[in-house]
Amino acid sequence: MFSAYTGRMLNEEQDFWGEYWAAGPLTSMVDGFETNYQGELRDRWLQFFSVFPARSRLLDIGTGNGAIAMLAAEYSRNEQRDFELHGADRASIDPRRSLKEKAELVASITFHSQASAENLPFEDQWFAGVSGQYAFEYTRHGAALAELWRVLEPDGRACFIMHDHDSEVLRRGREQLRQIELIEKLKFYAAVDVLIEQISLMNEGRAAAGNEDAEKSRHRVNEIAARLGTEASSSFSPESLRLAMGFGSRALEVLGSRGMASAREQTARGRKELAGARLRYEDLARAAGPAGQSEAIVALAREQGFVDLALEPVKHDRSVLIGQQLTMQRPGKG
Repeated sequence: MFSAYTGRMLNEEQDFWGEYWAAGPLTSMVDGFETNYQGELRDRWLQFFSVFPARSRLLDIGTGNGAIAMLAAEYSRNEQRDFELHGADRASIDPRRSLKEKAELVASITFHSQASAENLPFEDQWFAGVSGQYAFEYTRHGAALAELWRVLEPDGRACFIMHDHDSEVLRRGREQLRQIELIEKLKFYAAVDVLIEQISLMNEGRAAAGNEDAEKSRHRVNEIAARLGTEASSSFSPESLRLAMGFGSRALEVLGSRGMASAREQTARGRKELAGARLRYEDLARAAGPAGQSEAIVALAREQGFVDLALEPVKHDRSVLIGQQLTMQRPGKG
């Protein structure tokens, strides 16, 4: 998939978003804004759902584990709207398996895995409304707008909350990428793996206790950990640093009780988590695009024929920019 305005190819071979959703999170947001699903963002979505009459058919694109679709389901239940709800995502998703604790809400939604916004598996004019939170900007914008036009019924409405180049979410995402690059540059997990091997050799009696190589390795791990700790203390969003150090610490903790294989499993998991996070944050930065991308999407939507276009900033606690909200409507037959 090409991200509009950057021309860079997104990774189609590795389903890193599918792997992320399989772990069960509801949000793709950088740590610190999840509570907005109960605040500003929730209020905006409930206002959007309120315009639809009973038994309307609604679609959430880029749904992930269905956070917005479940808000619609909750609203439908509370207001007795009896919506028919669908969630589609280009990634491999299975919320029924990953969100068993929310089985009742999840069961009220039909999920469509590996269904891109540019090629939706629905009939023409099938939906009264389409939503997407941190979703539309990941698409090929022109193709997605054409598909949105196809599946929306006349007078159908759409609402998207999108990443913004200058938002706090992007600032935190860029900070995570900086941290990941530092962890990789310092070769933290490689240093921990070397120390694990040398401690294991000593435990097995195949190397002298306190040998020089082991002490050098221990010193190197401590040196890197101190650097990462200092960076974490000074960062406004130290999630990736803490994640890496956590896996490193657990690897050394389990070494004595479970052996080298279990310790190596921890560093392998740490590497995998870090690699997946890098891909997601890079994808986020690409999707947000350059400054002015949201306005460019509005222009494309107008060219497609949408009306009642409105773009407004979304702010956390009424002060911190976390995205842009785009609303629009397919005009009626009249």
